[in-house]
This record gives sequence, structure tokens and C-alpha cells, in this order.
Amino acid sequence: VEFAKTLDKEIKAALIQAMKSDVNPAVRKEALRTLQKFPLDQDVKQAFLFVMQHDGNPSMRIEVINSLEKALTRDGKVDQDILNAIKEKMQSDQNNYIRIRARNLYEEVKQQ
Repeated sequence: VEFAKTLDKEIKAALIQAMKSDVNPAVRKEALRTLQKFPLDQDVKQAFLFVMQHDGNPSMRIEVINSLEKALTRDGKVDQDILNAIKEKMQSDQNNYIRIRARNLYEEVKQQ
């Protein structure tokens, strides 16, 4: 059991590293898709926020926003880190679709 936990941590760390920094967008996308199956712990959340803020590929940023949408409100509480990142995206992303998507999500959460 201990070996499996260590292996899971190593796999998660490798996936996060690939998602954040691999030069190949297809590799980053596959790492993201695999990480979406993991529980959204602090490591995965921080990696998703990093990608949303820094990845040059709009489809990666959209995928992350979609992933974070589910985690934005848990147990009736709003995750302020995610909400702040969404607000920043709605104001500053160079991609119009991402700004609109972020604004809609932000307003939806604010109305809850």
C-alpha cells in the first residue's frame, strides 16, 4: 500500500510537470486530461491555476476553466483562489472566448 501511494505521488508529479512545461501541446493536453481524473487536491489545483495563467494554448486554458468550474463551489463554499484566477482571466486573457467564459462563470458563482 505504501508503495502504491509513493507511485501515485510520483505519477501525479510527473503529470503536473508535463502539463506545465512540456513543449508539445498534445503532451500537455494528455497530462491535463489524466490529471482531471485525480482528486482536486492542492497540488492539482495549483497546477491547473498555473496553466490557466501561463499556458499559451487557448484550448489548454479552456480545459482548465472547465475542470475548475466543478471545484469552484464545494460544500456550499466558494474556493477564493479559483474565483480570483477566474476574475483575472475575464479581465485580461487575450482570447475573447476565454474572457467571456470566465465572466459567465464568475457571475454564475457570484449569484449563488
